[in-house]
Amino acid sequence: MIDNEMLELIARLLRGEGSDEEFGPWIEQLKRETKNPHILQLLRDADASTTPEAILQKARQYRSIQL
Repeated sequence: MIDNEMLELIARLLRGEGSDEEFGPWIEQLKRETKNPHILQLLRDADASTTPEAILQKARQYRSIQL
């Protein structure tokens, strides 16, 4: 998935588009692509001024703890 596709998907989620059946797979796809298991929280924390670009940037900053 390229950045433009992820940005469009994030924008659709922010606008509340999509059915209940689409929502889960979209979130899972974003988790896989960004490697951030907390992408849903980033979307929930977004306010009206938050851009899809800002969410994608924050999602990519996630680093898992290496043991």
